Amino acid sequence: MTWQGRTVFALLYSTVFVSLVASQGTNLGGGITTRIAVGEYADLSLDLRDIRAFVDANNMNSALGMYLQGSHAEFVAGQRTPLKITTDAVSSAERTTPWYLFHLYGLASLSTDPMELEQHKSYAGNYIQKVFTTNLEVAESAILALGLWMYATHLLFDGVAICEMRTRADNPALFNLAGGGMDEFIALWIGSDQTVATANGHGLYAWAHTIGERFGTASPEAVVNVRLKALYQEGSGTLTVSRACTSANQNSVALLHTTAVQMTNLMVIPLYQWLIYSLIEQDAAAVKLYATALIPQLSKCRPSTFKRLKSSLLNDSINFDKTNATIRDLQSSYYCFDITCEDIGIFNGDNRLQCIRKDEDRRIAGFLPSKSTEPLHRMDLDVKQLKMLTAVQGTLFAQLLYSHGSNVPKARHSENDPFTYHSLSELATTTARQDADPIFSDYTSYHGDKDYAHKYITSVLSGLSKWTTPQQNGEAVGLTSAYHILFVTAVGRMNAAIKSCHGAAADPNATVGETYQWDEAAMLIIGSMEGPILGGSPDLGDGEFTYGLANRHAFQFNTRNDLGYSKVISDIENLLFAGKGELDAGDCDNFERTANKLQKILFVPVIQSSIASASESHSLSPSSTSLSLTRGEIFSMSVIPIIHTEDPLIAELLMRLAKPSKTQLVCRV
Repeated sequence: MTWQGRTVFALLYSTVFVSLVASQGTNLGGGITTRIAVGEYADLSLDLRDIRAFVDANNMNSALGMYLQGSHAEFVAGQRTPLKITTDAVSSAERTTPWYLFHLYGLASLSTDPMELEQHKSYAGNYIQKVFTTNLEVAESAILALGLWMYATHLLFDGVAICEMRTRADNPALFNLAGGGMDEFIALWIGSDQTVATANGHGLYAWAHTIGERFGTASPEAVVNVRLKALYQEGSGTLTVSRACTSANQNSVALLHTTAVQMTNLMVIPLYQWLIYSLIEQDAAAVKLYATALIPQLSKCRPSTFKRLKSSLLNDSINFDKTNATIRDLQSSYYCFDITCEDIGIFNGDNRLQCIRKDEDRRIAGFLPSKSTEPLHRMDLDVKQLKMLTAVQGTLFAQLLYSHGSNVPKARHSENDPFTYHSLSELATTTARQDADPIFSDYTSYHGDKDYAHKYITSVLSGLSKWTTPQQNGEAVGLTSAYHILFVTAVGRMNAAIKSCHGAAADPNATVGETYQWDEAAMLIIGSMEGPILGGSPDLGDGEFTYGLANRHAFQFNTRNDLGYSKVISDIENLLFAGKGELDAGDCDNFERTANKLQKILFVPVIQSSIASASESHSLSPSSTSLSLTRGEIFSMSVIPIIHTEDPLIAELLMRLAKPSKTQLVCRV
């Protein structure tokens, strides 16, 4: 269903549903009445209204007092709840939610060290309180972009977490689901006294509408507000179904998680718009503010782009001469949130904001897939984010990401199909893995279990890990996902393409030359985080897949070419293009030879990684916290099953060299 279709559905739904809950919910206007009373969340915006009045009167003390003490909202009857709660609740939460964790990871410059992360826990509260005394004019914007915005993401994912815990519990009533995060979120987003489709309000809705008007994305209502309201109705509907969030209705978690992911991705649109607007207007204070609100989130995307933007917008003084390059980098990160240039819009006809839309920008590094493929290259974002969440002990949300996905929407054959994501869990257990034979059979035979990778990851995420640190656990689940699950998926897609080619060649009525399976294999070899190589300098080693792995080891093994990237990359690209051409021509015999050669070459970076890790860790004890131990074992266990088929004695010797302990990759009970 398109978002426009969802909007129609939401309006029809609200017509029926509002009459059932009007007596107990909160009417926020514009067709939104919540399932339960959540007026206290909406009333926080009234404090913002008063702060704006104090700022206009240049009354810093009263504005700060309103922020710290509050006046209108009461989360507990008889006690005023101040806006300060929005930052305190996030940083001190029992369950630290994913968008906040990614923010800390970005502020800590991609470090998962607990000490470095701890230094940034109060970033939002510190920033907001500082601007009251140093730059009062941006105080309201800071509260919206840093306080309420992050609190809104927290409410959504905390609701998902409670739903998950209720589903697992023998007595779900022990966990108070309240509005499931959905009602609380929409009340916070819209706020009290909001006039629909206008900036006449005081909360995030009015803030998003104001910038939407400037970028031409509010006609009459800001698109982000329309879509968030429609998704709220979907999420609310999930929670209304009988026995939602119990063992009798476990699908609630997947549906709620999927809705929360979509909603939070939409929420970055006004952050991008405000940051770009501030750059164009050369407002240094606003640039710092909105860069602080947005750029750390890009830590879960392409590392090199994140580092450039962090350096130019957060670490250094703003150089507005680099605005064009900065905007291009920002545009290149839209894909990470599944948004487009059309979603962002164009401010004042600025040509710099005319960029290629995601459905047209299909090039992956140097390879151009067909239009018919799903964006499987974004599975590397699932890998990266799973690794990071595990490393910072956001284990529950790592489990949700592994089980339900977050970055690769599945194709829908009709508007009535539910919106779902591909997940690592699904790819780890699908029967389609058999297409990867003989490699899949080699893995299954060696490990004694066709679901060995899935069981290993779930055991680590459940706390049954042999590794010493959370960082090692993160490395273990990330590498297992990339080089045991997705590698097998890529080989399976290649073999399926071979089979399809021969089948089509033998059938006079079939169409020869369909390349989508080959394209999907290419996506899972390269990934979405690799920069341009053909026609531009590469950002080496950004990716989580074989392509990036080869670049990271090229210097170490003296396998770089004149352009600075791995010679293996050149071989991979040549074979991918050759295979595509052979498929187009229906030259199935040569295509099969090309595919088989590519499968062998893909092991080269994995073998290099095994050797490098063994060299780094050969003298370490099994209890060492070095990541080289984890890398050595996971990479070796990707290669050794293949060797074992030919020579079991050599495979056993290599396994002993690769592992300083006798613990097997799979925990055998």
